[in-house]
Amino acid sequence: MTGNRAASGPIQPQHTSGGWRLEGNEHRWWLSKHRADVVAKVRATTARTCSWGIYTHEGRMIREASAGNDVEEAKAKADAWLRGGEQ
Repeated sequence: MTGNRAASGPIQPQHTSGGWRLEGNEHRWWLSKHRADVVAKVRATTARTCSWGIYTHEGRMIREASAGNDVEEAKAKADAWLRGGEQ
């Protein structure tokens, strides 16, 4: 995936760790972590910032929050929500 840096914001291929996958296309990419009941995603909101969210497999948003420019923090907050630590 080559991706558009502005469209993908701070999200980069090296952020794929801890079960997070890089998804998208040549225009935009995001990180996702699939669980049986929900999908966690980290997406770019601007060229320098991102947000994290929890969604049903049908795409309905359950929780979403800004994460500034720290992709690792966004992943950690989504992971915490998945573990039941933040709801």
